[in-house]
Amino acid sequence: MTKQQHEQARLAGEMARRAGRGRDKCPLYGMGEESQKLREAWYAGWDAANEERAAA
Repeated sequence: MTKQQHEQARLAGEMARRAGRGRDKCPLYGMGEESQKLREAWYAGWDAANEERAAA
């Protein structure tokens, strides 16, 4: 996994939260350790956008 893929997954999570999608709507990306890291990046982006939303 490249740094760009990681950042893209994180950004996708942020945009999903801003669009009103639930945390349970994370893309599966596939199986394996690399895919797990992409899911974790997506969750991190979703959580960051959720914190921003809660603070507003």
